[in-house]
Amino acid sequence: MLSVSLPFLVIITFLAHLTITLTTLLLFITEIVVAYLITTLVCFMVGTTAVYLVNIWGILSVTDGLYFLLGGGIVPLSLFPSWASQILLLLPTQLSAYTPTATLLGIISTQQAINEIIIGLVWIVVFFAAAALFWRKVNMNITSAGG
Repeated sequence: MLSVSLPFLVIITFLAHLTITLTTLLLFITEIVVAYLITTLVCFMVGTTAVYLVNIWGILSVTDGLYFLLGGGIVPLSLFPSWASQILLLLPTQLSAYTPTATLLGIISTQQAINEIIIGLVWIVVFFAAAALFWRKVNMNITSAGG
């Protein structure tokens, strides 16, 4: 993923004349890692429903669509009404698109980026606990034949 994203980041930095400091870069990388962990845990929980369902494509499509919309991938969260953007900034989806982009562009302060990373870390703990419960429940229903 980084091997694909890094060249685009370098090109966009030069084309948009962005000044990226070490702090901005470290915040950006941290946000991407936190977003990756959150996304992995959400996908794991959706994937565990495959034990009970025949096809989870629809659930994955809805999850991806909501994640993209609520994360600022379609409309930046700053364009939502203030009450809605305040709620959306508390959701785990904001780290998927809005926060890393806003950090690179300098739209949000370093302290706000750190606060959003902390919110993401809290979501990781919540999702990890939920994923463990999902796994414990699903593991009782898994049967295997053969080796």
